[in-house]
Amino acid sequence: MTAKSKRIIWFSLLTLVIILLISAIPLKRTVDKWKVNKRIAELRELGYPMSCEELADLYEKNRPEDNGADLIIQAADDNGGWTNKKHPKEINKNYELIDPDKEKQEQDSIANAMGMPGMGGMGMPGMDGMGMGMEMGMTDDGTYPDDWKTKNLNLLPVLGDMQEDFYFIESMTDSQIALCREFINDNKTCFDALTKGLSKECLYDVDYNLGFDCLLPHLAQIRHLSKKLQIKTITDGYDNNIDLAINDIEQMYKLADTLKHDQMIIGHLVNISIRRLTNDTVGHMLSICDPSDLQLIQLQNIIKKSLENLPTFQQVMIGERAYGLDLWDISMDDIDSLMGSSTPKVFVILYRTVYIYSDKLRYINMMQEAIDSEGNAQNLDKIWNKYMDFPRYKSINTHSVAPAFAPAYILYQRCLLESEYAITALAVERYRLVNSKLPETLQELVDKDYITNIPKQPCSDKDCGYTINSSTSYEIYHFGDNKKDDGGVYDSKDRNKSDDLGIRVKR
Repeated sequence: MTAKSKRIIWFSLLTLVIILLISAIPLKRTVDKWKVNKRIAELRELGYPMSCEELADLYEKNRPEDNGADLIIQAADDNGGWTNKKHPKEINKNYELIDPDKEKQEQDSIANAMGMPGMGGMGMPGMDGMGMGMEMGMTDDGTYPDDWKTKNLNLLPVLGDMQEDFYFIESMTDSQIALCREFINDNKTCFDALTKGLSKECLYDVDYNLGFDCLLPHLAQIRHLSKKLQIKTITDGYDNNIDLAINDIEQMYKLADTLKHDQMIIGHLVNISIRRLTNDTVGHMLSICDPSDLQLIQLQNIIKKSLENLPTFQQVMIGERAYGLDLWDISMDDIDSLMGSSTPKVFVILYRTVYIYSDKLRYINMMQEAIDSEGNAQNLDKIWNKYMDFPRYKSINTHSVAPAFAPAYILYQRCLLESEYAITALAVERYRLVNSKLPETLQELVDKDYITNIPKQPCSDKDCGYTINSSTSYEIYHFGDNKKDDGGVYDSKDRNKSDDLGIRVKR
């Protein structure tokens, strides 16, 4: 055989291999697509929603005949001529009295420029960007235009933080309380509409059929209302209107309950954040007034009832999976942006041509394992780690989705336990009323049948912390991200020093 013949044979073999490889790519895509459709059909048969359309149908089944959602949105839009504004040169959040028509125009312009669909720039999953107000009408130099009606309301206090960690509200001066009374009086029609809306079942207008174009503006509006209710609760507490304060707290929990049918993780996070804000408000109310034993029992029952309406993390993941499947219908340009500009083009091509359906199947199975592992944080961590071990260019969408769930689950656990801490704090107050002193340990509350058991740490079997700071001041808390007992101390500037979170009662 001549050298030329050998070259022809080798060239023919190489050509055949290339042809086989090229032919294998569509074959692999076809097989992977068949596996995806088969898996979706299996889960659909088990009753799981597996598309945005099915998610929308599931959501609409909860629509009540007498829907209070419209009244709640009406209340959110009624600010009594006030709006929240944060001057960049100031630390405090200030309220400015402005032209309502101008305010409405600017709110509409912001709604059209939302960073995340329907969220007005609201962040995930610590929700750092989900403040109650928006910086509207401010000039480049940080001042307000001359045509705005202004009123110096710098004394209005920061009543908690709308981010992940709230943990206690500062005390208010007489002038601040007077300012809050004025705010409440100006917003009377808002609170009246809110009360009517919360007396009914609620389902907000959300079209999950739109997939990633679905808008969720109600989430920002509900958070805005929770801040209003917090101001009212604390003001009623300072005025010693304890029954009104208790009613305000019940409305805060009911406001969170209106999100119980939301199908996506962002709605769940807003639900959690309002509950954590309300738990913190319970601690502050106990710091400024002395409810009777019957009032304390009433508050305990309000919290317990609200916990029954908190969706399970499993429910959220079921909805999020159906919604997330829409991600594979995005354009190729969007896939490029997900992978990042630094990703070599060859990996982008590989994902587009070879791995896209195998990644979709991997996402479906990852979410199902997470759904089946509800309530077991250790198993959840193993699941995330297992699926995150795949190279990013083979699993871009899984890498985009999975990291959000671990911190969301931790927030969910914190919310559940901090609600139990609030119930326990109310039990401490009941003990104090009878014995004229604080219990030395939480076990005394169990022994006296004030509570059935001592609450735990998040994702742990360890008991929560309990620190007595004075004869009437104490903290019930869990360890923060540094995973150590800091004695209930929270340092917002340096969490490595101390970041315990929970319920603080300070007199």
